[in-house]
Amino acid sequence: MWNQNQYQYKNITTVSSPVIFTGSGTLHSVLINNQNTGGTITLTDTASPSVTIGVLQLSASQTSLSPIIYDVAIAGGLQITTTASPNITVTWTK
Repeated sequence: MWNQNQYQYKNITTVSSPVIFTGSGTLHSVLINNQNTGGTITLTDTASPSVTIGVLQLSASQTSLSPIIYDVAIAGGLQITTTASPNITVTWTK
């Protein structure tokens, strides 16, 4: 049975570089809700030394995408850096 409290989420709609969580956890997915400004989204494990998990290059003509599933272990924390003003939702577990 699915547990609706299984994933935590954060919606990001501005150029920013928030730390989503600290410590260990699992990055589940990134959802591109409505992105039409181009730019990049960089996913980083903030462990020492930090590790880039992935960089998503977004096109100005995109409107939305299917969720991008990662399901990867994070050691030090998760930071998301955006270079445009997308509308994305990041889901994870701790």
